[in-house]
This record gives sequence, C-alpha cells and structure tokens, in this order.
Amino acid sequence: NNKPITKVNLPNTIEYIGDNAFSNTNNSSIDIPSSVVEIGDAAFYNCINLKSVTLHKTLREVGDDAFYNTTLIYTDKDDISDWNSNAFDDNLTYIHKGLNLSNIVKKDNLECYIDETVSILNYTGDSKIVEIPDIIDNKKVTVIENAAFFGNKTIEEIKISNNIIYIKDRAFKETNLVSVNIPSSVKEIGVYAFSVCEELESVTFNEGLE
Repeated sequence: NNKPITKVNLPNTIEYIGDNAFSNTNNSSIDIPSSVVEIGDAAFYNCINLKSVTLHKTLREVGDDAFYNTTLIYTDKDDISDWNSNAFDDNLTYIHKGLNLSNIVKKDNLECYIDETVSILNYTGDSKIVEIPDIIDNKKVTVIENAAFFGNKTIEEIKISNNIIYIKDRAFKETNLVSVNIPSSVKEIGVYAFSVCEELESVTFNEGLE
C-alpha cells in the first residue's frame, strides 16, 4: 500500500511477482519482463493510474484480481484461455492479443501499434485538447482502438484526423469531451464509443459512416 510509487522497472531476472506486491499504489508505468512466469493474487490490484500493461506469452499463471482496475492489456499471446479470467475486470479490461510487441511505440503521449497502418492504443497525457495526427512514422493513422481514451477526465476536445477509418468500442467512454466532429473518413464507430460522456453537448457526423 505504498501510494508514492509511480513507476516500476523490473530486471529481466524476475520470475515471480508476489501477492499484493504493488496493490493500491499510484504506479502508472511498469515494464513486466518476459522472464516473469507467474503473477500473484492482487499484485496490481486497484492501481487506478495503471491503464496499460504488457504481458508476454511466457507468462503461465495470473492470480485473482491481479490487474483489477487496469483498462488495457497488450500481449503477444494469441490464446489466453489458460490465463485466469478472474485476474481482470470483465467490465473494464480490454485485452489486445497476438501483437508483435516490438511494434508498440509511444509518440507524444500516444501509445501506438505500427503495422501497415497505425492504430492508437492509448493516450497517456493530460491535455484538454488532443490532436490525432494524420501520419506517424510515414504511415497513416487509421484506427482509434478499444478504450484508447477511456476514463480520461482531462480531455475536452479531440481533433480526429481525416485518415481515421475506425473508432472502436469504448474509445472515448467516460471522458469529459464537450463536442466531437467525426470526419467523413470514419466508416465505423464501435459500441459505447462515446458512452457516459456527461459533458458532451454536440456530435457532428459527416458523410462516410456505414
């Protein structure tokens, strides 16, 4: 219950993270190395500032409530059925599976996945106005992924580029957005993408939605 902890760097010799190891801390960043094979019960329980975590396919066991209150999990594992489903909050957590983890990069407070095009995975900043760029590393930014801005209470305005095609589920859920302009490039908006945005006064749709 050491609240001041905000960032944790673990050596690549660590194999086990014990029960309640970092529970109820202010930890907002941790790099869990591929050497870790087991994470204990409630290891990162109620770390409300820890929005995203990368887990390697070498991980064999995950304890109950290990990542309760963590919104995004990135993993190179294709099938997570052997992981303990009680480790995550079914109503909150979205798990990106089968990723090439080396393709995840951070650009100006945006965690991105770079492949043939770029997907925005997560926003880590605290600006009131956020602009999604057209291009990152010479590739088009086409997707705002599941829960990318979920629960961010500082953002009031989002500038969505004209290359965005998909806005995925819960992308802006529970944010303080006031108005949104959906460009004509957007073909699909996922479920609950703008749910519980209590300050949202207007949404402008342009031609393009399917």
